[in-house]
Amino acid sequence: MTRPTTRKHRHHTAARASLPAALGALMLMAAPAAAQSTGTFKDWWVACDNRLSCTAFGTAPAMTDAVFGTWLSVARDGDGDAVPRLAIGILLADEATTGPVTATLTIPGGGGSLPPIDATIDQGMLMAPLPAPMAAAILPALRQADMLDITVTAPAAGVLASSQVSLAGASAALLYVDDAQKRVDTVTALVRRGDKPASAVPPVPPVPVVTPPQPTTSPVPAGLPAGFETRSQGDDCDPHAREMVPPLIGRLDADHVLYGTVCLAGAYNMVYQLWVEDQQGGIEAADIEMPDGISPIDLMNIDYDADSRMLSSYAKGRGIGDCGTAASWLWDGGRFRLTSLIAMEVCQGIPADAWPVLYRAEIR
Repeated sequence: MTRPTTRKHRHHTAARASLPAALGALMLMAAPAAAQSTGTFKDWWVACDNRLSCTAFGTAPAMTDAVFGTWLSVARDGDGDAVPRLAIGILLADEATTGPVTATLTIPGGGGSLPPIDATIDQGMLMAPLPAPMAAAILPALRQADMLDITVTAPAAGVLASSQVSLAGASAALLYVDDAQKRVDTVTALVRRGDKPASAVPPVPPVPVVTPPQPTTSPVPAGLPAGFETRSQGDDCDPHAREMVPPLIGRLDADHVLYGTVCLAGAYNMVYQLWVEDQQGGIEAADIEMPDGISPIDLMNIDYDADSRMLSSYAKGRGIGDCGTAASWLWDGGRFRLTSLIAMEVCQGIPADAWPVLYRAEIR
């Protein structure tokens, strides 16, 4: 799915009071092996997908006027021989900051500064992977130190940012990854290592497969069906919201048409309701798949691509779009099948391109 841009509309205020509740309902614990799971451990948050790929995020203990967010991520695929990948990120308040920089990482009490990293800031955003030797040196220290210091300097401007990532909860977060991937007591574990070989790690579950229907040249209706405007949206909807935004109308296949109208509208989130009309004129609420371990979520800021039959939703946790959920569904001829779900629970400037995947499917 296309991940949304996150650097716009910082002036917006909260759009919908129920969004945190909707997001919280999505972040489920103790899901079945083939579903996603998440966990929060002090200043660290972990997410694993249905292929047992996991990412742990440690964030800054507080934001400043100059730095809107700082984070360290530890990502690892579920395969037995997969190696951990570490990356850092910083979001500066000054979006005009662009160009080459140097990032220096220091773990107080953990052996001093590490070799500097050459990186690039683009419109105030720095994201940089850590070289494998540095990642190997940092991982043990994450379980012992309290903070990771990050200093960013530019050739001419000097120090652009000095920030920290809290390591409180890091050890528990990495153990969560080990447990989710069944690495505990193996030589591959991040925290609780043992003598079992990497081959003792179970294989990752197969990815679900979704198949779209045949393309169609059937026309798209010019407007909503007769009498549709009077259809009740329910007590949770604002009766005036539907009038604010043109309806969504899209051809699904030769026999079905998609209709969508706004239920609630705010500064940066619009909640939709969707219906599907069949060839006989019957209209039913759209069947939106949520696999085991994933609760239904509000359909926000949706988009429908008639060429691919792909429906997308992007729910912002706040105006700059650095937290929330984004999902895509493919019409398979009878319902919308989930193909991708990404989420970010912590609002620390992390762009959607870096959000972890909670669910994925193969389209063929």
